Amino acid sequence: MDRILLGDLDRDVIARCFDHGVVVNRRNRLVRRLLESHSTDRVLATFLASAVYSAMNHFWQEIEDDHEREFHRELVGALLERGSA
Repeated sequence: MDRILLGDLDRDVIARCFDHGVVVNRRNRLVRRLLESHSTDRVLATFLASAVYSAMNHFWQEIEDDHEREFHRELVGALLERGSA
C-alpha cells in the first residue's frame, strides 16, 4: 500500500481498497462529520480507523484476521487508557 486518499464513493461505504492504497469516502456520514467539524472525537476516529483496517483485511491477503484482532485490541486499549470510552 502506497497511500491513503480521500475520495468519493457510494455513501454507505467508509473505505475501499485498491492495489496501491485506500480511499476513505468523504461522502460517508462518519467521515464527513469528522472532516467538517474538525472533530477530535476519539471515539468517532476509532470507528473510522476500525472500518479502514477491516477493509484492508478484506482486500489484502497479507493482513490476516489475527492481525486485525490485534489491531482492534490495541485500538480499544488506547481509547480506554485515555478515558474516552
